[in-house]
Amino acid sequence: MNRRVRSVRAALVLTVAVVTVLTGCAAQPGAAPVARTTAKAASAHAFVCPELTEVAALTATPFSSRSAGAVACSYATGRDVIASSTVTVQRLTASDRRTAAALRYAAMRRGAVTADLPALSFDAFSASTSTGCAAWFPAADGVLTAVTARQDGRSGAEECGVADAVATLVGSGSATSSAPTVAVLAPRSLLGTATAGTSWPWRIGAGAGVRIDLATGSGSVTPSSPGSSTRAAAAIPTDSAAVVFVSGTADAGSSRLEMLTAVTAALSAASGRSPNAKLIVVGPVASGATSPAELTELRDDLRSAAAIAGAAYIDPAVDAASGPGEVLGSVADAVSTQLHGSGVSPG
Repeated sequence: MNRRVRSVRAALVLTVAVVTVLTGCAAQPGAAPVARTTAKAASAHAFVCPELTEVAALTATPFSSRSAGAVACSYATGRDVIASSTVTVQRLTASDRRTAAALRYAAMRRGAVTADLPALSFDAFSASTSTGCAAWFPAADGVLTAVTARQDGRSGAEECGVADAVATLVGSGSATSSAPTVAVLAPRSLLGTATAGTSWPWRIGAGAGVRIDLATGSGSVTPSSPGSSTRAAAAIPTDSAAVVFVSGTADAGSSRLEMLTAVTAALSAASGRSPNAKLIVVGPVASGATSPAELTELRDDLRSAAAIAGAAYIDPAVDAASGPGEVLGSVADAVSTQLHGSGVSPG
């Protein structure tokens, strides 16, 4: 089994791409595009490789090794997995002045399927082939960064969820983007059940054309605890256009007074940190053995707390046979719809 991390340079022949106006998920080659400048310049940031555990949790992939350098990093699974996976992040050299538009057009000419990444910028995109997927985005200095994802036995289109998620994670600090920031607070247990094909927090970014800032909060009942939603809400970006609280079932069984007090405290902390942010409460999303009665009580408490704080409430009601990935996918779609309806989404 070949577990060698392939360089993004080698992947260029298969996955590089180009476009003029980024509009849809499957563009077809036509007239050569006209390169445009980005909508809003970003501050220059040093290239930073995400931590191994961060990438593994985000993509729900058991990466066990990380190699990091000044302009590139790679993540790979170990020998004990059935199908090996690799993710490579690389900044092109400053001497490579090809635009994102030129690269996207070249990829389409080679038969790659391209899709926009509006969570980063209008000229960020992914390009998939039969063997892998690469996501591309520009930095403030015009240098492009590429994230390539591959897994044995999976098509490139299936790996775009991984590539897009890691690209957004890396690009959130270095990409050129005028998209509004949406802070998503969710229990780590829910992040662990997100499948590589959906990477649900970043599915919100793609669906609503926003940048996602992700934080974890294990629950609300003890607002002062280090992992509480209240503590996480007090550290969101101050320019957040919306704050989305996704609740699990850690607080099931708590009294109604405890829940109302704690959830409103978390919402208040978010408003204090970003006064103009739209508040959205989602939940509960069941990730363990919780009785139907407890779920009903928790749902009622969350809905009441949202009403008290003037927040929107989304009930992730799905078919009982739905798996965790389907539930979280429906949550992402519902949040995207809410962001569109409230005017947060630029689209």
